[in-house]
Amino acid sequence: MREIGFSEHAYRFRQARGLLNSQADAMYDEDIEEYIATIKAARQMGLPVRLGIEMDYVASREAGIRDFLASFPWDYIIGSVHWIEDWGFDLPSHAHEWRERDVVDVYYTYYEILQQAIRSQLFDIIGHFDVIKVFGYRPPVNINMSAVYESTVRLMKDYDTVFEISTAGLRKPVREIYPAMDILTLVAKHRLPVVVSSDAHYPADVGRDFELALQLARDVGIKTVVRFENRQRYYEDLS
Repeated sequence: MREIGFSEHAYRFRQARGLLNSQADAMYDEDIEEYIATIKAARQMGLPVRLGIEMDYVASREAGIRDFLASFPWDYIIGSVHWIEDWGFDLPSHAHEWRERDVVDVYYTYYEILQQAIRSQLFDIIGHFDVIKVFGYRPPVNINMSAVYESTVRLMKDYDTVFEISTAGLRKPVREIYPAMDILTLVAKHRLPVVVSSDAHYPADVGRDFELALQLARDVGIKTVVRFENRQRYYEDLS
């Protein structure tokens, strides 16, 4: 790796209070200025680091999210969905609620929110496209989700949004990369720009399983990956 991007979750910062939900607001009280100062200090030391943020999309908070994101000098912004109303569907503490939900309805709702996030044009990258599978819950085999996946990928193409290939799913209960191969094939078909991410929450996971992710990208015909600096894209050859 020639550089490392830091992409802290926005809800950890007091400056982002009110942009997700009361549960998130109660969990953390960190200062975003300290985060930014740390990355800037690392750069001044000559370290090849990039300043990113991962922002949960909530339609009713879109104006506030826009103002928040515009206030800081990001190299890139990742948009993601982890909540359906007050349910953090990927949180282990909320996992029991999957047993009480209609899985098909959950999937459709998730992709509706994700499509709203894409249309908002707030984000450079859409993160972990199929994170909704995190605990292994999937629609039954007689429910074909391919039209939903393709329409969402096509929307990303229409809005020129970068697609994230994330190895984090390999470390989750689902034990599968984000995205699944059928979705990655659609990404190649529609020629979406892609980034590769480990979504590491621990130092040991930085860059973990990158070679697998890059090989899967090559296998479906993806030729380049994107890196970011100051919200500008730079393309790197995968060959």
